[in-house]
Amino acid sequence: MAAFPAPQLNDRQDRNGRYLAWLAATIAEVPLTAQEWPGLPGGERAGFAAEWDNYMGMAETLIAEYWSGELSPGQRADLFVLLRRIEQLAPLLRRMDLHGPDLRGVNVLLREKTILSD
Repeated sequence: MAAFPAPQLNDRQDRNGRYLAWLAATIAEVPLTAQEWPGLPGGERAGFAAEWDNYMGMAETLIAEYWSGELSPGQRADLFVLLRRIEQLAPLLRRMDLHGPDLRGVNVLLREKTILSD
């Protein structure tokens, strides 16, 4: 059986792939950082909060890319996994005084079961 080559990603999709990877790594840090949060010096808290804001900007860019059709099917699935994870982490984020991305309009899609077959 012949293997089919993976579809070539355009420049925006390639950048979006990097954003998704960076976002996933940052989200994975939240539980550990939340445990350390009470003992962290103010400067470290401020540094993490600034980085978090940058990554949430990336998340909002990815959401815009979703709406404009610039995410590959795999990237769309990865984005919604990450957004659901951010929703799950909301209690920790609130304790750290951090916010997630602007989900206006996306929160409906997050609850759709059909998004996984998108």
